[in-house]
Amino acid sequence: MGFYVRHLKSKQAKEFAPIIEKAFLSPAEDNLTTVTLYSSKAGACKDALSAAYAVLRDNPIIFYYKINLSCSSIGSQVVLKAEQIYTINEINQLRRMIDSEIQMIITPIKAMQSAWEKELAIFD
Repeated sequence: MGFYVRHLKSKQAKEFAPIIEKAFLSPAEDNLTTVTLYSSKAGACKDALSAAYAVLRDNPIIFYYKINLSCSSIGSQVVLKAEQIYTINEINQLRRMIDSEIQMIITPIKAMQSAWEKELAIFD
């Protein structure tokens, strides 16, 4: 549980957060991730949106969502929808590019002998 999720004020929002995080980390094929939550408590949509924004802040790797969420509540069912900016293939390509860049940065640092050299290289 990340910083923003831990600091959610609502217990219901904290319960929604892991469900939303799991859905966001597994993007949908149709560029629209839909999360169905169940709650008979008042303010369920507000809590779902709060949890979704906290999850997005805690997981910067979820960079492929527009911060444009919609929520509807029908009885005890709360449906949260998040639109993706990229397709699954584009997301996978971007992840590979990021991983490649990370490896280019850390590979030479791993070969350095002293902690001071490593720290200086990271700083630079």
